[in-house]
Amino acid sequence: MTRHHDNTGEHDGHGPDCGCGCGGHEHGHAGHHEHGPDCGCGGHGHDHHDHDHHDRDHHDRDEGHKHYRPASFEALLEVVSENETAEAVHGWLFNGTEWYAHGWAELEGHVFDLTESRRPIDRETYYAANHVREAALRRYSRLEYFTNMAEMGHVGPFDKEFFFTTVTKADPLGEG
Repeated sequence: MTRHHDNTGEHDGHGPDCGCGCGGHEHGHAGHHEHGPDCGCGGHGHDHHDHDHHDRDHHDRDEGHKHYRPASFEALLEVVSENETAEAVHGWLFNGTEWYAHGWAELEGHVFDLTESRRPIDRETYYAANHVREAALRRYSRLEYFTNMAEMGHVGPFDKEFFFTTVTKADPLGEG
């Protein structure tokens, strides 16, 4: 399994065409260039707590809102690997236009979503900003997460019936 980062923050085999959405850039570490809102790297590597997240969509257009990123499930692996009490979470998030599958970790009232920030995010703030509903989540202990990963051969989402697609305009719970 290829990891996005090692303990020094260096990439392991990722580049502009690797498909993980990283564009070959390091995430949140000092490195090849100064990260900022105009650096052109798709918004990676800078904190998003003071402004809306702007990122690139599947066609490399700036969408101006959050969207499905398969890298969220790989980033979740990093957090759960390094924290024995972290809980892995797969859930449906809403960006105002569409629902999308996403992965993050939770620990001590905080969300660790490395596609958003390298810093912990207050759980209530994250849930409100992303329209998170408990019924739209699948939670896994560290052991359950690694067992599922080993048995299924991927980092998620694991419940393919619940996560029947990666993006949908319709509320996946049928409530909207």
